[in-house]
Amino acid sequence: MDPSISMEAVSPTHAPQISPQVNSNGTCPTVVLETQPLAIVMADTNLSVPLSQHNSTDSDGFTTVARKKGRAKAWNIRGLNSPLKQKEVLNLVFSQHISLFAILETKLSSNSLEVFQNNLSSLGTWNLRNNFDISPHGRILVGWDSSVIHSCQVVSSSHQYMHCCVIISSQKFFVTFIYAFNQLLSRASLWSDLCNISYAMVDPWTLLGDFNCLLNIQDKLGSNVFLRDTIELSQFYNACNIFDVPYTGFRFTWSNKREELDRTLCKLDRVACNEAWIRSFPSSHAIFTAPGVSDHSPAILKLPHIKIQTPTKRRFKFCNAWTLNENFMRTVEESWHSSGPCLDLFHVHLKLKALKKCLLSAFAKSTTNISDRVKQAREQLHHIQDQLCNHPSNTQLQLTSGAESLGVIGSADPPSPT
Repeated sequence: MDPSISMEAVSPTHAPQISPQVNSNGTCPTVVLETQPLAIVMADTNLSVPLSQHNSTDSDGFTTVARKKGRAKAWNIRGLNSPLKQKEVLNLVFSQHISLFAILETKLSSNSLEVFQNNLSSLGTWNLRNNFDISPHGRILVGWDSSVIHSCQVVSSSHQYMHCCVIISSQKFFVTFIYAFNQLLSRASLWSDLCNISYAMVDPWTLLGDFNCLLNIQDKLGSNVFLRDTIELSQFYNACNIFDVPYTGFRFTWSNKREELDRTLCKLDRVACNEAWIRSFPSSHAIFTAPGVSDHSPAILKLPHIKIQTPTKRRFKFCNAWTLNENFMRTVEESWHSSGPCLDLFHVHLKLKALKKCLLSAFAKSTTNISDRVKQAREQLHHIQDQLCNHPSNTQLQLTSGAESLGVIGSADPPSPT
């Protein structure tokens, strides 16, 4: 089928301003945040693993929020147990500079979750939170890069959402990642919980994810839509005084992937916000990109006004003094054996990166500014030895005239033989 059927004719050259009105044309992204220079972006990626047709009782979502340019991303990928899918997600996270993401309907087993977490941690300072204790089928997984996201705390969660408080460059706002149930009655508790959150919310707040229902009768193409199908979400929007964020890109965010007359398109994924968000981020806007092999379109929510200072990465330097610590070999052995199997050079690379973190955590503080400390200790030693030359019978100078008495030199920078 001609893909243009799901494209929205909106010029992307200028970001629209948010107005406290629901878009009449029903265009909305699934989930995403982006800022300049802190980006929260949703970009498409082509998974090598084919996806089966969408089942109305079981859909997944992938949501991400990026770093350096401020981007958030949402993309339904139907489970994350496959190593190939995990690899594609990691490639997407790092190729698009993602710093905050949420994966919906992961279906991750405990072993797959551990592998995914190890692979993610080996590539940066990442943290993960999930609602698997509430929903054992792995519905929502949230991750963020702590070198960019200063703080991300899960305030509350359920089977259908995770509500987080995020701080970036001293700017505080709330993000609720949503993966709603397919059944109308099952979603009632979601709207109730979100309304309770909205009544006490005074900070900027955005809601991102798969709402699994329609807001307008224009949100579906290919089959009939009745006004009663839109009452549920419309009442929630009105009760909480929230609005869709303006967008460009694809009008419909989900497709059943069928052909000709059997094809159905819907807008199930959205990015919404409250009035405080509008005041804080008046130029924020969303972008829906091509779905690729998925049945859901990724979405990007851009936040042009957030300014981020990305810390400069320092080169890792191994300090020889660490080897003199009695716990050195034990630390190396524990790190090496706990970071998974070593099957090829790529795994060796991952193990070395994990070992670097362990060494820095265990010994870095004890050798902070070691070069300056060695220089000062050497100068102090020379000063004492000069005094001893003038006062050879001074017992106190004799006791402090050896390098070992100064501690640093003997362990960190052994003097050259003379």
